[in-house]
Amino acid sequence: MVLAGLLDMLMFLADPRKLHGVRHPVAAITAVALAATLTGARSFQAIAEWATDAPADQRERPLQGPNAAR
Repeated sequence: MVLAGLLDMLMFLADPRKLHGVRHPVAAITAVALAATLTGARSFQAIAEWATDAPADQRERPLQGPNAAR
């Protein structure tokens, strides 16, 4: 499935951040940003608002993969 392949590829992204202070994996941040963008977010602020306002199941589903219980 395409989503599984995309999530697998995101796991290979290099994380340029320093280890100190890293709270979330870069793949998770990228998946949430992609989900927000696909739902209409067009700026960093809009992505942040989507991540804050979206129901938990919508925020977490991109991180769980295609076989997650819905």
